[in-house]
Amino acid sequence: MLAREAAGADLMVLGSRGLGSVRGFLLGSVALATIVRTGRPVVLVRPEHRPGPGIRGESGAADDHAAAAGSVVVGVDVRETCDATLDFAFGEAALRGGRLRAVHCWSLPPFGRDALALDMARREMLPDIARGLRNVLAPWRQKYPSVEVAEFTPVGGVSDRLLRSAAGAALVVVGRRMRTARAGARLGPVAHAVIRHCTAPVAVVAHD
Repeated sequence: MLAREAAGADLMVLGSRGLGSVRGFLLGSVALATIVRTGRPVVLVRPEHRPGPGIRGESGAADDHAAAAGSVVVGVDVRETCDATLDFAFGEAALRGGRLRAVHCWSLPPFGRDALALDMARREMLPDIARGLRNVLAPWRQKYPSVEVAEFTPVGGVSDRLLRSAAGAALVVVGRRMRTARAGARLGPVAHAVIRHCTAPVAVVAHD
C-alpha cells in the first residue's frame, strides 16, 4: 500500500524505531519492503534526530573527522550513473542552505603490509580519483550554482568511510540500483549499512 501511494509522490518519509548509536535503525519489514518496491525517493528518520547547526569554512580535505553538521552528504560511485541520486542531493542542499559534501570511497591495491608501496599507490591514484569525482559533479554544480560543494575521496570500506564522513549531517543521500534478485527485490549492502547505522535522516534514491 505504501509503495503504491509513493508512486504518485515526490518523496516518501518513514519513521523508524530508534535503538541507540550502536544498533542504529531497526529496518523493519515494512520499511524495507517499501524502499525496494518504489522508484521514488524514500527518507528514513530516527525519532531522536536533532539537526546540528551549520558550520562554515570547511577545508574540503579528505578527513573522516571534518565537521558535516547542517550539510547534506551524498555517497557517489564514479563508476555508475547516479544522476537521480545527485539531482536529489543537490536539490536538497539548495533547499537547506547550499552546503553539500560529496563522498567517493575507494580502495588501494592489495600490497599487504608494505606501507611504502601503499603510500606510493595512494599518491599516484588519488589525482585520478579526485578528477573522476570532480567530473561527475561538474554538471550538477552548473545546474545548482548556489550549492557549495566539498569533495572527499577517503580510502577504505564504502559503508564505514561514508558513515564517518556523514557524522552530524542534516541528511545523508545514498543511491539504490533498481534490481531484482532471485529472492525478490533487495537493498544493496551500502544503503543497508547506512540506513542501519547512520544517526541522521537517510534518503534512499532509486536509479537504473
